[in-house]
Amino acid sequence: MKNKLPYAALILYLLLLTNNTDAQSTDTLKVKKGPNATPPKEVSKGEQEQPGVVYSTFDEPPTPPGGIEGYKNYLIKNIIYPESAIKAKASGTVYVSLIVNKDGSLSDVHIEKDNAHYGCGEEAVRVIRNMPPWKPAKMHGIPVRVRYVMPVMFKLHR
Repeated sequence: MKNKLPYAALILYLLLLTNNTDAQSTDTLKVKKGPNATPPKEVSKGEQEQPGVVYSTFDEPPTPPGGIEGYKNYLIKNIIYPESAIKAKASGTVYVSLIVNKDGSLSDVHIEKDNAHYGCGEEAVRVIRNMPPWKPAKMHGIPVRVRYVMPVMFKLHR
């Protein structure tokens, strides 16, 4: 059984884009621009979208509803600290991988690495899967699918 932690303070640190090797802004990665640059093309109604195409660079990053503050508040409001983690006094970082689609929806949400254990990873995935849509990333003004690896820290205060 899981508790909302009325007796223990839960701090979730969102380290969005910190040590994130999969999703990087073009501020740190050079993107070829000019006459030979090929922007991602818009898929017309007659064409089949290629679901496997995921970008790792972008001009505009995807944004969660309410920005980073809204995202932090969403996690704090919705995460239920697993009881087994409370009993084990477990804390640590869970790295959750996800794709932000062109329409802002999230897909392919899974645990990349779980240093907290005791159900923390599964809980982080559950909450992120239920998030409302984000503002999608854009490359050359066109919405694109991007992969993020988001570290979320679980910590109990005594």
